[in-house]
Amino acid sequence: MAEVTTYSTAPNNCQDYDVATVTEDFENTLKLDQWSGQRRISSETRPSDFYDQGFTAYGKDHVYADSKRVAVFAGHGHVGAHGFRLTDPEKPDVCIGETGAYMGGQGQGDEQSLFISVASCGGAFDEDPQSPNFPFGCFKQSWNLSQFRQWLGFADSPVVDPTGLSTFYSSLPPNYDSVSGQLDTWIDVMEFPESGVATMPVVYTKETLAESQQFHGETIHDQMNMRSGKHMSDNSPNKQYIIMTPQVPLDGITNFCVGGPFPC
Repeated sequence: MAEVTTYSTAPNNCQDYDVATVTEDFENTLKLDQWSGQRRISSETRPSDFYDQGFTAYGKDHVYADSKRVAVFAGHGHVGAHGFRLTDPEKPDVCIGETGAYMGGQGQGDEQSLFISVASCGGAFDEDPQSPNFPFGCFKQSWNLSQFRQWLGFADSPVVDPTGLSTFYSSLPPNYDSVSGQLDTWIDVMEFPESGVATMPVVYTKETLAESQQFHGETIHDQMNMRSGKHMSDNSPNKQYIIMTPQVPLDGITNFCVGGPFPC
């Protein structure tokens, strides 16, 4: 887990420099359920934690994000980017991790199958139906480089309670044979958190070619479950397509995640 809670400045000229802690309780919940791993906060983490050495020489994902089945980022974000820490005090900017460079589940490490992004606009899509990227937008660019089986995120600025991720995990069926998985749970828990403020959770799922031939696409999409381990173990590089479930309409969307410095 990488969580940045304190920023000297924030992406997209955001005035809310500091954000709430949302992974501490989640880490405790996972450890109680016999998970192992680590949580790195603020200045302890940086984009290289998610970059493969095959992409850049300073990549460290084989030590961090891609050394485990599940990786989490929490903090500020924008379309196609996560904000980590201040790089130059003289410039109103932060150290930016470009999500298109995240290569989890391939290269060195080759373990990660689930990425959870608790940041603004990580799952934003192109709202123009005439666009060649519709409806995947920036996210499609990221996905082409990575081998994550599933990405849980948000299409706009999320409001996530400190116990929100723990609630999500605890709401997953522990039974491996359950037909219910992360898709419905993520949407149910995150769409209207305890704060009562509506948000925009999205789920993206990838399959191997063999799975797409054996199952209907929605099977993996609906049933993947980090708590039971269902559909979490196969990181074959032969990923074929994306199934997307946005919790926002695919038309009539205006003025969300706009004005940022990181266009597609």
